[in-house]
Amino acid sequence: MTYQNIYNYALSLLGETADSAGMDDYLARAPLLLAGIVSRLSELSHMLAPDSPVVAPAASVTPDDDFALDARLMHPVGIMLASELIFDEQPELSTSLGERAKAELSRLSGSVTTVGSIREVYE
Repeated sequence: MTYQNIYNYALSLLGETADSAGMDDYLARAPLLLAGIVSRLSELSHMLAPDSPVVAPAASVTPDDDFALDARLMHPVGIMLASELIFDEQPELSTSLGERAKAELSRLSGSVTTVGSIREVYE
């Protein structure tokens, strides 16, 4: 799965396609927004797949790059991108999509069980 696939999914949530008129603004902003989303979700991705590396923050991504996070995060990332793309145009839909993404992320993060060492600290 590439970032282009996620972008296309985000557009479909908005009832648009890459060929729709007026998509130049979305196309220009999507790589920057995706880089920010990936950076914010990198730690959760590592918790879901501990063998995967933590993704270093990037200024931007390119459409042909492979999705850098755990595959279970592709769907919520697409929803988050759609929400951020229309934030200033349709705030109600943006909020609704944002809540949907949060619910999916909450469900995923709830499936993570962390087992680690317990450290006692005495002063």
